[in-house]
Amino acid sequence: MEMIKALKIVVASPSDVRMERDMLSDVVNELNVQVAIDHSLRLDLYRWETDTHPCFHLQGPQGVIDDKLRISDCDLLICIFWKRFGTPTGDSESGTEHEFKL
Repeated sequence: MEMIKALKIVVASPSDVRMERDMLSDVVNELNVQVAIDHSLRLDLYRWETDTHPCFHLQGPQGVIDDKLRISDCDLLICIFWKRFGTPTGDSESGTEHEFKL
């Protein structure tokens, strides 16, 4: 039996593209059912709004996102934009830019 390889996908995007992020979840689920399994893959999608939680972090909300999503460990980073670039962080113009740099 062949081992299934999990690929970690992280979505970096501001809050004004929630519908697109939700659609991406549907696309990844469909790929897992229709395509990935045939290639011994499983696509795991991580999003800040579903895989993090409110709490205190010395680096603010972005620090929580960094700790929980471990963006630098992902296999694929998908960035989605529309009218907003996101909320500024301590080192970037937005959380999305910060995540892209990681």
